[in-house]
Amino acid sequence: MVARRRIPPGTVLKEGQPGQSWPFVAGIKKFEVPAHDFDDFAPSHGPELWTAYLPVGFTDERKNTYAGWAEQLTRFFRKARAFYSGKTSYGRGLYLVSNDLSLLARSRPVWKALGPSEIEYYSINEKGPGAFKDNPAGYVRADLAKYASAEDFLAYAGKLPWMDEGWQAPDIFLAHMRKSRRRFVWWNVHSNPEFSLVSSQQAYDMTNGGLIALLNGCGVAGFRQPGSSPYVDVRTMPDKNVLVSVVYGKSAFLAALGCPHNRVNDEGGTPLFQEMYGGGYLGRAHLLRLRQQHRTSPDPGSLRTHQEILIGDPFLDTR
Repeated sequence: MVARRRIPPGTVLKEGQPGQSWPFVAGIKKFEVPAHDFDDFAPSHGPELWTAYLPVGFTDERKNTYAGWAEQLTRFFRKARAFYSGKTSYGRGLYLVSNDLSLLARSRPVWKALGPSEIEYYSINEKGPGAFKDNPAGYVRADLAKYASAEDFLAYAGKLPWMDEGWQAPDIFLAHMRKSRRRFVWWNVHSNPEFSLVSSQQAYDMTNGGLIALLNGCGVAGFRQPGSSPYVDVRTMPDKNVLVSVVYGKSAFLAALGCPHNRVNDEGGTPLFQEMYGGGYLGRAHLLRLRQQHRTSPDPGSLRTHQEILIGDPFLDTR
């Protein structure tokens, strides 16, 4: 959407009457419009380009120097150099932990490209309602290879009770990460800027894992810039942000994507996977995902919950 100003400053708006079209005011007889930047949004065709970021910044203000920021990025660039020089290798598969089956449905391009054996999906509830509430015994890989197609598995799993919350154990997740390096690792849990299944410190200390991380939780990309004067309502600096820590830490990840705001809508996984497993690269896949989110947002409030940010290397692919 394109922001625009349709009402000139100084315009006097009167109280709205039944059937009157916008602009008008409610609750007062009249209102003089002040100086402002925009008051309406015009339709657009969505984003025209992708962007990727390497944010820097420390909670400890004494570290917010150019030398400190360079040091903050050092591990990431070393990992990237090792990857492009062929010193580290990754599988092509997907690791997905979610109590929402629709994420696996949006992963069909992965199933189509690689088959079910390359998807580690956690999990489904075959024990009954409430069996895995706050119970990590439910953190068990579903045997997707038993099913002839994604549709067959989704039809079966869709009839089962919900997995509930609290079974997604950080220690199990981190143990799984240590064992392998996949192409994608995707986790979907209640989150905040400093926690998403694991804390930002655990994310920084994590080893192996994958090449690209997808975090569906609310606010995982929320952080403030050092020395920035505009007001933002998040206090977390990049060194404590969980999404940034995934990329800048000891893990194998070179990129991570997530939402700065509360997320309540489809994250757009399908176009991202279609592009990535169709021979494309992450930056363009990110753009196509943003365009879908833009098309399915009926208003600015909805678009806010659809925004994504890409941290790290935008030129990764699945080849």
